[in-house]
Amino acid sequence: GVPELRLGSLVPVRDFTYASDTADGFIAGALAPADAEGQLFNLGVGKGITIGDLARTLMELMEVDVPLTEDAQRVRPDKSEVLALISDNRKAKAGLGWEPKVSLREGLERTIAFVRAHPELFRPKEYSV
Repeated sequence: GVPELRLGSLVPVRDFTYASDTADGFIAGALAPADAEGQLFNLGVGKGITIGDLARTLMELMEVDVPLTEDAQRVRPDKSEVLALISDNRKAKAGLGWEPKVSLREGLERTIAFVRAHPELFRPKEYSV
């Protein structure tokens, strides 16, 4: 058959933080003043994207054009899906001097390059939860 990209629901919104930004946030927390001890800091970017738009962006960056379909078996059960998860990183900026440096697009480009350089680490034909 024709190749396609099958995902669960395409409408949930998520906020993605690149790994190096998360690591920088952990380091900022470890080096933070004593009054930051025991506090919670959100290390998210603060911008959301739907899963469908994320998939379309990835296909664009990879120069792949296949149909994007919602697979009912991959849709979360009713009342278990959170439709929007977007961070508020103002406290991390103020208290830790931390803010993300890597944009979503740049992070995706870096990730694509890594996966292409290390295909042996991945099983793309396998669906796992």
